[in-house]
Order: sequence, then C-alpha cells, then structure tokens
Amino acid sequence: MLRDILRIDSSALSFELAHVVEVVDRLHRLPKVVAFPVRLNKSRLQEGAYVSSSTPPRPQGIEISIYARHPGWTLLHEVGHMIDHMVLNPIKREFASEHDPAFEPLRSCWQASRVIQKLYSLSVRKRPLPPVHFRRFLSYQLKPRELWARTYAQWVAAKSGDLLLCSQLKSIQIQQDFSFENAARYAWDDQEFDVIIPVVDDLFKQAGFL
Repeated sequence: MLRDILRIDSSALSFELAHVVEVVDRLHRLPKVVAFPVRLNKSRLQEGAYVSSSTPPRPQGIEISIYARHPGWTLLHEVGHMIDHMVLNPIKREFASEHDPAFEPLRSCWQASRVIQKLYSLSVRKRPLPPVHFRRFLSYQLKPRELWARTYAQWVAAKSGDLLLCSQLKSIQIQQDFSFENAARYAWDDQEFDVIIPVVDDLFKQAGFL
C-alpha cells in the first residue's frame, strides 16, 4: 500500500497529498518498499522531484514545491517515478521504462501519439532563442522515464475518475500550448489516452499489481 510507503508530514498540502495516496491504494497494489518521506520545499524551478540512491538502489524521498500548481498531480508524477524505479523494475537499476521489454507496447503508443510527435517536432526545430537549451529541455521531457511518470498520473486520474485529479488533468489539457515555459506540462487528450489505458493495465497485470 502506498500509505505504508510515503511518510507525509502535517502541512497545508497534507490533506490533498493524503487524498491522492488513498486514490492510488484503491486502484492498484504495490509491493513492500522501504518507507520514505514526502517533503515540501520552496523551489520555483521544480514543482516536484523523486530522489533516490543507486547503491543500494532505494528511494530517499519525494519533494513537492509549495508553489506547485497542482500538488496532487505532482505527487502522482513522482510516485510514477518511484514505481518505475522500484516496483516495475526487476533489476532495481535506473528506470524500467528505459530498458525493460515489458514497456515496449507503451513506448509504441508514445511514439504514435500526437502530443509526443508535437513535442518531438519542437525539439528538432531551429529556434532563435535559445535553441540548444530548448532542445536539451525537450529531450529530457521526451525520456521514457518522464513519459511514464506523466502516463501514470493520467492513468490514475482516468481509471479512478477522482474529481480532484480529473479537474487537475482538465486544467493541464486546457492550458496546453507547447510553449517553452509550459513544455513540462502536457497531457494526452481523453480520446488518445483511451488507447493507452489498456496498455498500462496490461503492464500492471503482468507485474502482478492489478
């Protein structure tokens, strides 16, 4: 259970974060993972971060900025990274989405989706300001680990039908403009994501967590 893994201290965001944990626990199972804290920070550069160690491979914490537009969605995104690293990854090294054949059907869905094709076209387009930094930034957003974290968050919202998460998803979809400032905030439209949902279902079923 995710509630046995995450240690959420009391704060102005704790109610929303605890609600997201409850939604996840109703949706799918998780194996035993060493418990770690969810910390708040005042970063204006990153809305969230998953912090881990490689030797031994283990999670060290999730950080959520108090300035995050959607703290619950941000927590889901970072939990997605943890699942990629510690749950769906038999070798517990790096992220399963980067190398595990079980993710191949999902990688095919990503490559075929319009939103990812749009981001890729932006990553290779020559721009007057500042082309190298922008391409590097978009290249990171297109890494399988990032695509998985976004996929996981949207999958939880779509499968659960939770009002809070669905409203946050809708806000992201409406405000999506693929500008440099908002390139880190994107989601699939509902119709396109309907194709991705059963692929994620199969991934969790094969791993024994659904």
